Amino acid sequence: MGGLCFMLDGRMCCSVSGRGGLLIRVGATTQDKVLREAHVRPMEMRGRTVAGFVRVASDGYSTDAALKKWIDRGLTFLATLPPKQLADDRR
Repeated sequence: MGGLCFMLDGRMCCSVSGRGGLLIRVGATTQDKVLREAHVRPMEMRGRTVAGFVRVASDGYSTDAALKKWIDRGLTFLATLPPKQLADDRR
């Protein structure tokens, strides 16, 4: 992804990079609604839109409150997912 990724229980919540702004995992069902907001566009990799993720331009999280809103959205989505089985050994 070319940036710093933040995970919770083995799942990606968000990523930041100097070039691309903030990448937030919002889930496929919420994505269309969130894309109507200012400073938000679809997350694309190699010309393809990635379902469940949006990219927020820096103007969209320029205050502490705005950044918290986006991080909370990522955490809220992750809370809807079933527990992920994590490997407890590395064979």
